[in-house]
Amino acid sequence: MSDSDGVFVAATVATIDGIPVVDGRDGHRPWLVNRLVDASALPFVVYVKPWPGYGEAIRAKMSKMNTMARATRLVTGANKRYLSEEGIQARNFIWARVVDQSIGGAILRGTLKTRIERIIIFLDQKALGRPMKEFLFDRIADQRRLLLNTLGTARQLNPAQVQRLESQVAFSRDSVSTHFSDEPEARTAEGGLLLAHYLAKHSHRYLSKGKSPSIFELLSDKGFRDFHLDITQFVVRSISAEAIQEWERKTGLREPKE
Repeated sequence: MSDSDGVFVAATVATIDGIPVVDGRDGHRPWLVNRLVDASALPFVVYVKPWPGYGEAIRAKMSKMNTMARATRLVTGANKRYLSEEGIQARNFIWARVVDQSIGGAILRGTLKTRIERIIIFLDQKALGRPMKEFLFDRIADQRRLLLNTLGTARQLNPAQVQRLESQVAFSRDSVSTHFSDEPEARTAEGGLLLAHYLAKHSHRYLSKGKSPSIFELLSDKGFRDFHLDITQFVVRSISAEAIQEWERKTGLREPKE
C-alpha cells in the first residue's frame, strides 16, 4: 500500500419494494440518476482516498492487527476462520471496510423510510479468500446490533425519534442473507447490481479526476442527501485503547509495538 494508490470506492443501491428492473444499459450519469429516481432507490457511496503518509499508516496498522490476531488465535483459539497464514491483506481489509460501511449506511437510511424485517444483499463477485469472505458475511449479518448501538449513542439527543427508529429495526441476524454475483441466487438482482456498478464507476471517476458536473452534484440536484462518506481517516485510525485493553485481558499479553 502506498500514498499513490487509487481511490477505493464501494457503492450500494438499496431498494425497499423489490429489486429494480433496468431496461437498457446506457450507463451515462443522467441515465443512472434517472434510473435511481425511478426505482426510489437509496444510493450510498463510501470511499478511501489516499493522502501523504497514508501508505505507512495503513502498513503499521495492518502489521499490528495481524500480530494481535495471530496471538489471539494461538492463545484463545478464537476467530481462527478469519485469519489465513498470510494474515489479513490490507487491500482486502479496506475493500471489506468500505463495503461494510456502505451496507451499514444503506440499512440505516432504509430504517428512516420504513420498518425493515428482512434484508437480502447482493455483492459484485470479488476474489477474496474464505477467511475474509466469512469475516465480511459475519459483519453484514451483525448489522442489527451495530445499527442499534449507533442509534443508542443518539438517544439522549432525541429519545422519541430514536425509539421510533429502533422499532423500524425488525430484522434479525437470521433474516439477513448475502450472496455474491457469481452465485445462482444473484441472477434476479442484475438490475440493482448494474446500478451499483455505474454508481461506483462514476463516483470513482469523479474522486480520481474531478470531472464536473459530478455524479454527486447530479444526485444532489435530484434531492438525494447524505449519500457519500469518506472513511479514509477511519481506516488508518489507530486501534482504540478499549480494543487494546480487551485484547490484553483475553490474551494476557502486552500491546505489541507497531
